[in-house]
Amino acid sequence: MDENFYQSAVRKAVSKGAKLLEQIEKGDISQVRCDMSGKYDGGGIYDINGKNRLLLARFLMWQDRLPDNAEELLSMLMEEEISALRQDSFQGFGYGLMILTALLNRYNHNGKYQGLFYRAKDANFDTACGYDPNECEKLLSEKIDDLSPADCIYMLIDLELYDEAAKLAEKYAEDNPPENEADYQMLIYINNYTGRKQYNLPYYEAVADIELERENPSKVSLALGNLIRAYIELGEYDKAYIAIGRAREFIFKVSEWNKCGPGRNYFEYAAELVCRMPEKAVSIWEEWRYFSVKFPDDMSMDCLKKHISAAEAVGDAEAADIFRKALDRKMDKLSKNLSSQEMCADLRA
Repeated sequence: MDENFYQSAVRKAVSKGAKLLEQIEKGDISQVRCDMSGKYDGGGIYDINGKNRLLLARFLMWQDRLPDNAEELLSMLMEEEISALRQDSFQGFGYGLMILTALLNRYNHNGKYQGLFYRAKDANFDTACGYDPNECEKLLSEKIDDLSPADCIYMLIDLELYDEAAKLAEKYAEDNPPENEADYQMLIYINNYTGRKQYNLPYYEAVADIELERENPSKVSLALGNLIRAYIELGEYDKAYIAIGRAREFIFKVSEWNKCGPGRNYFEYAAELVCRMPEKAVSIWEEWRYFSVKFPDDMSMDCLKKHISAAEAVGDAEAADIFRKALDRKMDKLSKNLSSQEMCADLRA
């Protein structure tokens, strides 16, 4: 295996940070300034320039010498990162914050930037729980030559350089035929993020077979759920119908299955199959209607919309009305939550 192939791709990708640095030195910070115009699928906002700050942070950490204005540059990038973390609908944090912290800590004489690090810690729930400025320094010891092929792919995915990551993923899959569940899961993750979902079906099938042999209801439900989603996305509706039938005996054994992720997914799969398989729509609806109308408030908004369509497809006006009312309740709650988040963001600012 030519590991240098992977590491060279990382070097080439990270070198793009030089152009960002050049723009900033000319007075243009538009590519690294916090810009919350990104929209998550299903609702919520994120900073579209977070990937650029991460790229620049990676570029700077691997330079033999930082630019003369490094302290000013890093403090500016840190301010933008904190602003994004405070406003992101899904909170969280990543390597961008940690690398910037480690680099800026070089200038933290007499605790000059302790207040900034404290603000980063207070940015959101996840930073409060998981961000430790004192633990960030070790990241700077990471060298490109020490990265494994999988590390290189993950790094390009983290930088949202999906085309570059996809090229590495293709070679990686050729060089590393999967041998166990961990291998299958890793390749599934890589393919999902590099636009290669069409290659995942045999991996999902293999994982489902493994879990079916183990017979753990939660793990079987999750594995079959992932397989059903893959079948639906590929238009293999008959196979999805068979798989959802196999899953029923396991999902109902999971405690409060309707409130867990896999359980909620099964509501959605059933509604989709009702709409996509008219010849089996009534039988699928009859199998799932009892649970659907019993737990509408456990569904996502997207799932409720699909259930409205499914109910209308089989002429069940009563159920459609139940789902519309549940959707109205959820939209009203979301509206109130967003207003509360905006108020909190204003107070933090």
